[in-house]
Amino acid sequence: MSIFQEVKGEIDALFRFDDNLIVRHHDEFDVRRWSAMALGRPHGLLFGWTPMWRKTIRDRAA
Repeated sequence: MSIFQEVKGEIDALFRFDDNLIVRHHDEFDVRRWSAMALGRPHGLLFGWTPMWRKTIRDRAA
């Protein structure tokens, strides 16, 4: 029995470059699907759609 779970995610990433350096980076992904994988079910599905949870993820990523 393996303790590892395969995680698959679809992410759209946008980059802006200046002098071959990344000056802006923006990712978009389905927070509900990500939270279901990160937290497991049912917790991820319950929390994934809440605005508070989304704000927490955005704040930590910034």
